[in-house]
Amino acid sequence: MGELGCLYQSKRTCSVVCRYYNTLARISLANLRPILTQYPKLRKALRKNIIMKYDDPIKKFLIKVLRSIPLFQKLSIKKLMIIAYTLKSEFLQKDEILLREQDQTNDMYIV
Repeated sequence: MGELGCLYQSKRTCSVVCRYYNTLARISLANLRPILTQYPKLRKALRKNIIMKYDDPIKKFLIKVLRSIPLFQKLSIKKLMIIAYTLKSEFLQKDEILLREQDQTNDMYIV
């Protein structure tokens, strides 16, 4: 649990409640990154076996939206899934300014 959040630094998509006594192991993102760098096949397996099979209606919606944008139309489903899991949602109030002319940014927005 938590592999999607670690791979893409995204928020959790569900809650987990232990109904019985459990023993578990935990690995921090700081410790996981070197392992995934040293063992690229592990990273590839995580992406293939978890992300491609993960059934999340919100991510399905995001992929549909991405496919409607010409810039993303020719990308494979795998690449679209990676983009979908790295997107961060932001909410603006009516009349709130997202960007101003001459602003410098390191972000791309899909509105």
